[in-house]
Amino acid sequence: MGGKTEVTDKEVIVYPSSLSGCELDMQNCPDLGPILMVLASFAQGETKMINAARLRYKESDRIEAMETELRKVGVPIHSSEGEVWIQGPTAWKGGVTLDGHKDHRIVMALAIGATMADAPVTIEGAEAIAKSYPGFFRDLRSLGIEVKEK
Repeated sequence: MGGKTEVTDKEVIVYPSSLSGCELDMQNCPDLGPILMVLASFAQGETKMINAARLRYKESDRIEAMETELRKVGVPIHSSEGEVWIQGPTAWKGGVTLDGHKDHRIVMALAIGATMADAPVTIEGAEAIAKSYPGFFRDLRSLGIEVKEK
């Protein structure tokens, strides 16, 4: 997608970059689906995810969940059984409440996207992150991102 990164022995540096839509094969990486959908929402042009049907059979139907929630923030997205199309770039609309669909990866992906919204975003069911990354919101705060937990 054109993101600029630098990997050293001790760190990964991510630079602000202009992203371009592309085709992504999800066959062997279904857990990356939600965050790649968020990334695609900020890329110029269309991103197409192929071989994505396994995303429908994880902790939630991740395609349906992301399609529902991304539409709430203004992302043009549609899908078939095994493919997803996202048109970017999108300026995320804040002031909305999103549903985490009881899925840790959905919650984390939506939270990352929400950092770019034009107003605060509420994510219901955010406690789902406890499954894989209980310190996720603490780590976001350490990066200077304002997070309020109820």
